[in-house]
Amino acid sequence: MIYPANFEHKIAFEHIRKLLKENCISTLGESMIEKISFSNNYKQICLLHEQTEEFRQLLLFDTPFPSQDYFDLRQEWARIKKEGTYIDLEKLIELRICLQTIEQTRSYFLSRQEKNKYPNLLNLSQRFEFDNQWIISINNIIDEKGNVKDNASEKLQKIRQQIKSLEKDISINIKKILSQAKQDKLIDDNADITVRNGRMVLPVPAVNKRKIKGFVHDSSTTGQTYFIEPQEVFEANNLLQNLQIDEHIEIIQILTTFTEQLRPNLEIIAKGFHYLALLDFIRAKSKFAIQFNACKPIIVNKPIVDWQEARHPILEANLKQQGKSIVPLNITLGNTYFILIISGPNAGGKSVCLKTLALLQYMFQVGIPVPASPNSEFGIFNVTAPFSEKSEMRHHFSVTALELPRIDFAICVW
Repeated sequence: MIYPANFEHKIAFEHIRKLLKENCISTLGESMIEKISFSNNYKQICLLHEQTEEFRQLLLFDTPFPSQDYFDLRQEWARIKKEGTYIDLEKLIELRICLQTIEQTRSYFLSRQEKNKYPNLLNLSQRFEFDNQWIISINNIIDEKGNVKDNASEKLQKIRQQIKSLEKDISINIKKILSQAKQDKLIDDNADITVRNGRMVLPVPAVNKRKIKGFVHDSSTTGQTYFIEPQEVFEANNLLQNLQIDEHIEIIQILTTFTEQLRPNLEIIAKGFHYLALLDFIRAKSKFAIQFNACKPIIVNKPIVDWQEARHPILEANLKQQGKSIVPLNITLGNTYFILIISGPNAGGKSVCLKTLALLQYMFQVGIPVPASPNSEFGIFNVTAPFSEKSEMRHHFSVTALELPRIDFAICVW
C-alpha cells in the first residue's frame, strides 16, 4: 500500500502518466498506463525495463514498426457475447484491420528470431496462437473498401442481381419520361433524374407539378421545384425498395452467422487485443525514454540508491522551454550511508532533490525508464508503514517510507 493515498499527486506522477498517454496509439495503450502500479518484485521490474529497452533500440535502429490501426474493440466484444447479437459492419472492418495489425507485429518479431533480437518482445508474440483464418473469413464477407461482397452468400448475390436489373429498367423508363417531359416543356432542359427517400424522381417546376402524374416526395427550399416520382415507375420503385429491405436483412443474417462462429473464440482473439495494448504501452514508454533521454539503469536486488546525473523530467522540460538547463543530482544511499540530511537556504533545491528522488524511484519500480546515467544503480524498495500519527513530523510532512537496511529512509515532501 502506497502512503499517503495522494502520493502520486505529491510527486507529480500524474504528469508522467499524461506524457506516456500522449505517446500511445490507441485507448488500448492508455488503459494499460492507467493500470501502472508500484512493484517490489525484482524479476518483474527487470522484465518491464528490458522490454522497454528492446523497444527503444527497435525505434532507434530498426525498420519502422507497425504503429497504426490499434483499434479498441472491447466494448463490441462485450456486446456480442450475448446470443442473438451480431457484430456491427463498421466494427467488422475494424476487426479485420486489427487482426492484420496483430499479424504484422507478430511477423515483425518472428522474422528477427534467428538474430536473437528483442527476445522479451518476441516472447510476448509467442504467448498466444494467432489464426489468420479469421482474416480470410472476413475477406470472404467484405471487400477492400469495407462493403459487403455480392457473393457473401448465394441469397445476397441473387437479391443484388435483381436489384441491378430492376434499377436498370427503372432508369430506362424514367429517362424516357424525362425526355418526353423536356420535349413537352414541362421540365427544364438541364434537369436530370435525382433521388429522394431512396426512390428515383424528376425535378418538376411548381407550375407544372399537376401536369406529371405521380407521387410528390419533396420540394426545394424555395418551393420552386417539386420532386415527383412518375406513376409509370411507382410499382417498380416499390419492388426495388422491398428488394433493398431484403438485402439489408440478408446482410444482417450474414453478420449474425459470422458472429455465431466467432463467439466461441472471443476470449482467444481478445488475447490479441491485449497483446496490442501491451505493445502500445511498451512503445509509449520507449518514446518517453527517447524524448527525455531516459534509460534502463543497473538494477540491483537490494534497497540502495547510487545515482549519477539524475534529473527530474518535468522540471527539465519546463527549464528547456525557458532556455535553461537542469542541474543533475548524484545521490548515494544504502551501502555506506543510511541517512541523508539535506540542508540549505530557502529555494536552494531541497524539495526538488526530495521530489526527484521520490519520482524517479517510483518511476523505476513501475517499469518506466529513468532520466539518469545508465551507470546509475537503482535498488528495489519495499513500502513500509508511515510514521506514527502521534509523531510531530506527521504534522509537518507528507511521508512515504522506503525500507532500508537497519533504518527507514523517508522520502518527505514538504
